[in-house]
Amino acid sequence: MSRSWWGPTPPSVTFPFVRIAGQAPARTEEITVKKRIVANALSVVRLAALAAHGFAWIPGGYASADVARGKLVPVLKSFWPPPVPVKLLYPTSRHLAPQVRAAVELLMDRFTV
Repeated sequence: MSRSWWGPTPPSVTFPFVRIAGQAPARTEEITVKKRIVANALSVVRLAALAAHGFAWIPGGYASADVARGKLVPVLKSFWPPPVPVKLLYPTSRHLAPQVRAAVELLMDRFTV
């Protein structure tokens, strides 16, 4: 079960952004914003961004359909970190549990580039 916090505006927070190597000039910039929503569930963060509650850090694969439809707009691209490869390790046996097989197929379908 995910927990989200909706209530009076909590204190502000400062995010440090470091310009990615290879994009001159290399520097760190800080942006201070008032937090409006604090959530530990990506689905809640996405819904809040879609409802125009501010900007959100959402993985590209999770937001790609919303970006393609123009519902979300990527920002601060020069500060994005490089992609991180993800590996999925599982046994390649004939008797793979149906739940594991379904999870593998779902992940491969959603995240294969």
